[in-house]
Amino acid sequence: MLFVLLGGVVIHAAHLAEATWLAHTATLEPPRDPGKRERILLLNDPAPAAAEHHPVDMVLRRTGALVQTVTATPQAERLLRKWQPHMLVIVGWSLLLADWCLRLRRQPSAFQLPLLVVGTSINQYEAQEAMEALDAGADAYLSAPLTPQLLVAQAQAMLKRTQGWAMEKIGDEESLCMDPVAHRAWILGQEVRLPRRMFHLLYYLAMHPDHTFSMADVASVLSAEKGGYMQPNSVAAQVYRLRKILGAVGAGDWLETVHGFGYRFTPPKSTQNIIKLSSH
Repeated sequence: MLFVLLGGVVIHAAHLAEATWLAHTATLEPPRDPGKRERILLLNDPAPAAAEHHPVDMVLRRTGALVQTVTATPQAERLLRKWQPHMLVIVGWSLLLADWCLRLRRQPSAFQLPLLVVGTSINQYEAQEAMEALDAGADAYLSAPLTPQLLVAQAQAMLKRTQGWAMEKIGDEESLCMDPVAHRAWILGQEVRLPRRMFHLLYYLAMHPDHTFSMADVASVLSAEKGGYMQPNSVAAQVYRLRKILGAVGAGDWLETVHGFGYRFTPPKSTQNIIKLSSH
């Protein structure tokens, strides 16, 4: 009888754990976006704050964006991959968040993601908190007490900059030039035809010359538009295709394989300078 009772308890616990997991994952499903509005991911630290704010999610909705709120970094990471927000807002700050932001900035999907930190300190630690946030990769820091109008204005400005970066033409036609509006690319004076994914990958690599990316990083870039998971052999095949296209115009050695890690895009130094100058 004891074993029967214990078995019933275990089965009940298993069903309860499964139900809890299903309820938890259901709350993390990205909201539908029929209007194709901008998306803001809000990471709200549930720890007690030193200063009270207006409900930040309600204020951010005044921008017209779709806002999704989470309270933990694993949830945020999941939505960053699946939902691909146009902006990340963090309410509250800690050294743990600083470490997380530094790791996040190393991922291709978050290199150019606008990051705004809304502080909660209202004492002598406010300046230190702001410096820590900016050093960890935040683009802006708003101190407490928060003015809703300032938050809306700051968020709208950062969203506009994101739109501008996505349509930015880089380089020149004599070395390396990419125009995402016209979807045209020139390498060493020759125009090359690139499929959509190849164009997106080369554009991203050109924006980050001399950076070394893992295979997972490249997969994230290639699947950014369609989402989903790419097998390692599919990533290698896409890189091979891009290297073959580059090789046809004399730039095959620009895309290097870093054995044991991934890939690196190394155009001539003069080309890198042109890209940097044109992106500012």
